[in-house]
Amino acid sequence: MSVAERDGQEFELVQFSEATATAYFSENRDAAADAWSSAKILYDPDGSLARVRDHVAAIVARGKPPLDATRTHYLRVAAEDRFRAAAGLATNHDAAARMLLFERLLDLVGTFFDVRQIWAPPTKRRLDAIAPISPDLHGLLTRIFCADDSTTEKLRLAHLALPLVFDPSS
Repeated sequence: MSVAERDGQEFELVQFSEATATAYFSENRDAAADAWSSAKILYDPDGSLARVRDHVAAIVARGKPPLDATRTHYLRVAAEDRFRAAAGLATNHDAAARMLLFERLLDLVGTFFDVRQIWAPPTKRRLDAIAPISPDLHGLLTRIFCADDSTTEKLRLAHLALPLVFDPSS
């Protein structure tokens, strides 16, 4: 991995073998869908990038697989458990409580896309992608991450976010 600059624009350069790239994108399908939605092959003397691109196109064409009911239930219970743990920590270690809460919220943002079978954008674009799909969840997350509320209030709001994550009709 390296970075290059050309005409004031920085580029991240990643060098993989075809097998490694294929395996990576097979395991990280959201990243595959995002990366190859805008990728342009500029030089591909042996056709390996085209083969990786075609592999990703086949993954995307199949669509994002649904979460099974058991996994969905586990993710919701795990979130509730982490929220309880954060509440317990908040009594004497507020920073650790917020760290645990925010960690779980980041996971839940990814789960939001999984539940709806939508390819998840990179973390930095997820909040904006949620806004048109679930304005209520977007508002809660924005308040939790940005407002100067107490940890107790942030936890209360996080509990309100759960049905918005797990119930696609919300």
